[in-house]
Parts: sequence; structure tokens; C-alpha cells
Amino acid sequence: MRQGGGRTGDRARGSVALALAVCGIVAACSAPPTGRERLLEATDAIRATRTATYRYAYEGTGSLHGSFRGRVALYVGADGGLVYRAELIPSPTSGEGTPAPDAPRSDPPALILASGGDHVAARDEARGRFSYGTLSGGSGHLVAAAPYAVLFQLAETDPFAAELAGEAVLEGRESIEGVLCDVVRATNPAFGAQVWWYISVEDDLPRGLRWRVEADGVSGEFFFRMADLETNRPIPEPRLSIAQQPSDEVVDEDARRIAPGALAPDWTLPGPGGTPVRLRDLRGRVVVLDFRATWCLPCRALGAEYDRLASERGERVRFFGVAAWESPEADPSAEARDRGIGYPILVEGERIAPDYKVGTVPALFVIDRDGRLALVRNPVSEDAATTATALRETLDRLAGAR
Repeated sequence: MRQGGGRTGDRARGSVALALAVCGIVAACSAPPTGRERLLEATDAIRATRTATYRYAYEGTGSLHGSFRGRVALYVGADGGLVYRAELIPSPTSGEGTPAPDAPRSDPPALILASGGDHVAARDEARGRFSYGTLSGGSGHLVAAAPYAVLFQLAETDPFAAELAGEAVLEGRESIEGVLCDVVRATNPAFGAQVWWYISVEDDLPRGLRWRVEADGVSGEFFFRMADLETNRPIPEPRLSIAQQPSDEVVDEDARRIAPGALAPDWTLPGPGGTPVRLRDLRGRVVVLDFRATWCLPCRALGAEYDRLASERGERVRFFGVAAWESPEADPSAEARDRGIGYPILVEGERIAPDYKVGTVPALFVIDRDGRLALVRNPVSEDAATTATALRETLDRLAGAR
């Protein structure tokens, strides 16, 4: 009996050992993926995506502030180029004024963007304007607001290249608009940002993106959520077009010159203390417009160079900072004073940015005594010293050497 019992015990111990081994194998097979693996799986899913439609919501604070919603439809062309139609509600220019009295309106007004290869177009209900042009013709500003709505990673071959260059951590799971997602935290070293991708457990496609940046006095965060994502279904061409309304002002942006010799678009913007400043009231003086933002790092070095020139020139030349796309809590005038900039700062510059074809800051314009553009740097792509030299030479020519 003892011998038989021993054999039974051996068999039992062997069964337990086998069970433990099997459990170990199963546990290894069902181990959760790493963040890097989830991003690679999402990459494969995106590469298999040729068309996509979705609803979105963008909420941002600080330097990334904004609140938009709408719909997007896009497809990847045979040449790999992206074709899309995006809706932003409300229009970023909705504070500019009222459109033509008989213009159809949504409540609130929307900005509709379309891009197909080189061709771009925008219909701004807040301004009652339909604009079109080409990227090669200098009309890229028409779709400058597209990143609020269009998840460009859906059309890229290596959508997470920046994130995969560093550590990607799987932080858990969260639902985005009813879709269960793995949350992958990573960094984007190009922008010094921390990012969180929300990758659907079901189809490996992203449903959300959170982005946070805080460095060199610049801070901001946004959360981009998607809903009703449908992929690889035919999208009729009319669905990607913009319907021009009879009451719209139609503008060929390629033909509208914002270059030296062209008449500078007129504007009225709030100045210090809210007092309106009008360009037409400055006729007879040379005017320098420094399009800037408190969150823009290059703007700081440029502002210091411009201020030195402003001090040299006195009243012969009027310098103005034009603060654009500022966060609600920002005080552009106080920020400029803290950095030793003495020339006045105008606010709500995003209202006139489309007129000057400005899609980002910094940008620089010099307007001569007759109201014509004499120098255009849009955007400023040189270092501060080189830009200051070009500005000094232009002012010497227009207003005489100091």
C-alpha cells in the first residue's frame, strides 16, 4: 500500500508540475503587450488604412488652447498624398464680425477646409468668404488650422517614428467614446512633449491623442478624441468638396499678392488698454508688424532685436507686436514688458492673419509710407541676427539711416 501510495504521490506531483508548466506557458502567451508593441501594431493597422471618416473633439489649454469639434473625411491617394475635408466648429475667426446679411449661417459658424495634393480651399462662415489656392502658390495658410481636426498620422507610413525612438510605456486601458483603448505613454523629442496614444483594443487604430508640453516657460496640453471611426470605405468625391455659397466673397489666394510692392491689407486691432489701432491712420509713417505669441520661443530673440531697432528709429517708424493665437490666460503686453520690449502689443492678431497669409508665428512685415509692403518674412525662417539685418537695411532705405 505504501508502495502504491508512493506511485500515486509521484503521479500527483508530476501532474501538479505539468499543470504549473502549462500555466506558465499560458501566462507567457497571454502576457500584456508592451507599449512599443502596441505602437507597432497600430502602425500596421494604419498602413492598411486608405480611407477614414470620423467625428472629433479637440480641447486644449495654455499654448495649445482651443475648443473645436466637427467631422473629417480623408483618403490616401495613389501617390501617397493626403486628400481631406475637415470641419472646425466654431470657426477660429468667429470673433471677426458678421458675414454678409444673406449668407447662410451655422450656429456657431464653421470653418471648412479641403486639401487635395497641391490644391487647398477654405470656406469661413464667420467671414462669409470662400478662398482657394495652391500650396506651391503660397496659400498654405488656408489649411493652417487643419491640425486641430485632421489626425495626419492616419496617412503616414511611420506614424509613431518619434515615439518609437524612445521609451513607450503601456499605462493601462481607458474608453474613448465607448471604445476600449490601450493607453501608451511616450515622448516626442522634437517638441519636448509628453504624449499619450489611445489605441483601440479591437482594431489597433488610434482613437485619441493627449499631448503635454512644459519647457522654457511654455506650457500647454490638448486632448484629441475621435468617434464613429470608419475606415476603408469608398468616399465619394463630392463629400470632400466645399460647397461655395452665392453670397460668399470668393478669393483666389494665389493671385492675392502679399509680397513687396503689394498694398498692405488694412486692419483694426485692439491696442494697449483696448484702444483701437488702425493701419489707415498710420499712413505717412513706416510701420513694422511683428506677428508673435507668448508661447513662441523664436519670437523672444526676434523681439529683442526689433526693440533695439525701434529705440534707434524713434517716431519715424512705428513698431507693433501683433499677438496671435494666444491662450485666454496670457497677457501679451505684460510678457513683452517682462522681456524688455517697449513697442506696443496689439491683440487678436489671428483675426487679420488670413489677410496677411500668416499661418504661424513668427512673421514680419514692413509697410512703407504709402501703405505698401516693403519687406515680408512669412514665416521668419532665419536666425534673429540675420532677420534684424534685413529689417535694418529696409528701414534705412525707407526712413533713412538713424
